[in-house]
Amino acid sequence: MGFCFSLTCRSHAARSRLYCSTTASALLPVQIAYYTGLRIGEVCGLTWQDINLEEQYLTVRRSMRYNGTRHTTEVGTTKRSKVRTVDFCDTLAAILRAARTEQRKTVSATGSFIT
Repeated sequence: MGFCFSLTCRSHAARSRLYCSTTASALLPVQIAYYTGLRIGEVCGLTWQDINLEEQYLTVRRSMRYNGTRHTTEVGTTKRSKVRTVDFCDTLAAILRAARTEQRKTVSATGSFIT
């Protein structure tokens, strides 16, 4: 489950709940970048498996970038092709915990998968 995602909803009520939750969650990539100093492509390459909320660090393994020649978005290595870990503060930990909880609620309420 990456942070740049799309959902398909089955009902109007589900779409309404989704709108409210994605309005707030649309800020999540910006918040992660702000609190960690990651490039936005690195943030979009993150998955929940890359985030350790207990120890408060994340592992940057990949980055997302736009390929102008192919007109596609590609996931590949980071700018320097190195895996690195980045610590984060209590504020971001709280934001991420809330986002993960909200994401799980959205998935169970809509029956949708986040890709």
